[in-house]
Amino acid sequence: MSKKQQEFRKKLLKYWNIKEEEDEQTRVPSLSTLTKKIPPNTKKFVQRMVKASQKKENILIFGDNDLDGCMSAAILLDSIQNIGCNAKVIFAKHHHNDGPGIRMKHIKGNLKNIDIVITIDCSVRDKEAVDQLAKKNVDLWTIDHHPYQFGIKEQCVNCTFEGEHFKYYCAAGLAFRISLELQKIKQDKTKIKNHLIGCMLATIADHVQLREDNRAIVICGIQEWFKTDLPVFKILHSENKNDIGKNFHNIRKKAVSPLNSCPRYDDPYTTVESIFCKDEKKAISIVEKIKKYNSKRINEAKKMTSLMEGQSLKKDCINVFYKEGFSAMYVSQIASRISFKENLPSVIFAKSNDGCLRGSARSPDGCEIRDLVIEALGEIAIDIGGHPQAFGLTIKESDYKEAKKIIESLKIKFNKEIYQSIDLNGLPLEEALNIIKEYEPFGSAFKKPKIHE
Repeated sequence: MSKKQQEFRKKLLKYWNIKEEEDEQTRVPSLSTLTKKIPPNTKKFVQRMVKASQKKENILIFGDNDLDGCMSAAILLDSIQNIGCNAKVIFAKHHHNDGPGIRMKHIKGNLKNIDIVITIDCSVRDKEAVDQLAKKNVDLWTIDHHPYQFGIKEQCVNCTFEGEHFKYYCAAGLAFRISLELQKIKQDKTKIKNHLIGCMLATIADHVQLREDNRAIVICGIQEWFKTDLPVFKILHSENKNDIGKNFHNIRKKAVSPLNSCPRYDDPYTTVESIFCKDEKKAISIVEKIKKYNSKRINEAKKMTSLMEGQSLKKDCINVFYKEGFSAMYVSQIASRISFKENLPSVIFAKSNDGCLRGSARSPDGCEIRDLVIEALGEIAIDIGGHPQAFGLTIKESDYKEAKKIIESLKIKFNKEIYQSIDLNGLPLEEALNIIKEYEPFGSAFKKPKIHE
């Protein structure tokens, strides 16, 4: 490698804030590069599952209605069944009308003969439900990547509890780490490969940071995607381009978005079946259903986009929109589009079935707005939770004007360094592009750099 190439590579690493000793594992990661430390309370959870298996206790898993919720629940279910646990998954929440979390109405009628309740990619969100579980001697465990609010903290596998190791994991990432620990009790290499693929799909879907462990999971998962024998995934295959960047975008379009369409229409079980189905004929019918949901999603999203036409965007503030006819199912897509295409944060609201307004907030790299909004809204927010750059919130319709005024008046900070271009300093453009290509795929918090000659 020439001196100019070495200098350019160093500039790239500085741009992404990557240490030189981390260069190789960034370009060619493996599962062996995953953080050696395990997520908080994972060891306790594994011990509890072993005990549950021995005592033949009945376990109920509550999953969340999106691709991360589906895949994390499927990975967890498969993992604990592999060590002999008696478990099942239900999705009691309505995707776009219930807001985040499990409440009394979701557990009511679902606890007969249940010894353990596990919520994954969500948590029990009111004290009455926690007290009810305790009254019935139901052991509550939570696996979640959202900030902790309710439940039993010592029985919560949560990536926000300590340090930066797991801060940007999705729920499927936590489930996959649990799966790896349970493999030490009973090994099944095929299951690990299937779980890795499911985790890869969820990690892409949840737009979490494409760095460190998430990067290893996505790149290794894409490699396994083209080797899988799972018939649903084989049908959803796009051609292996032998190009990690192209494969990443093709999988997002042809697998991630379609699989995420099912829970949007409150059919998460179809998505879960994709990781369990072994029958090729059944797989064909599952994929037909997935494609119908996806077609419906695309058409509805186009309608939502047309409703946004003519809306002007303000610079240097969080843009807030609500319009009659907005769909609570697609506000996240509009907010994401504003974030990715305009590099601006926004909160898009739509009316839900209970008369409240459900909002979806998104912000671009270098601009985290969740904590700002939480602090500013205070009690106006009936419910709020999610990631620093992607979260949901609920308000009363009567509070919309006040909420809009508060949010749009917030002073936001952009880390503009991540949008700076890199000087070639005499390095031929083609050589620079070849070096950049070594670091594909690009995504959240790992942007493709702009260069200037």
